[in-house]
Amino acid sequence: MKIELSFPVRGLVPIPADHGYALLGAITQLIPTVHGGDGFAVAPIPGRQVGDRKMVLTRKSRLVVRTFADRVGEFLPLAGKQINLAGRPLTLGVPTVQQLEPAPQLRARLVTIKGFFEPDVFAEAVQRQ
Repeated sequence: MKIELSFPVRGLVPIPADHGYALLGAITQLIPTVHGGDGFAVAPIPGRQVGDRKMVLTRKSRLVVRTFADRVGEFLPLAGKQINLAGRPLTLGVPTVQQLEPAPQLRARLVTIKGFFEPDVFAEAVQRQ
């Protein structure tokens, strides 16, 4: 069973709009065991664009981690912690946890899969995952 942990995020300074890699790095600083990136996904933190490829956090800003239910315990230590996202301090709150339900369609602005760079093999990896 797959679940989604949703951590509220607070911070006072703008963060880079494209912060996915930096976010994964910040998480692995606190939880080194997830460094390989297998078996979970981290979504970009939503916010309000303020120009110059920066965004500010809002009340709806969340760090969302999707993983299998038996791995929830690995990510719970993020609750209440401060992370350093590209030199900007962010504080994570206590997450909500919910079971994921299948959707007939998915849409994403950006998708990365470690080790798959060429279009054909990337498309095959997307279908498998």
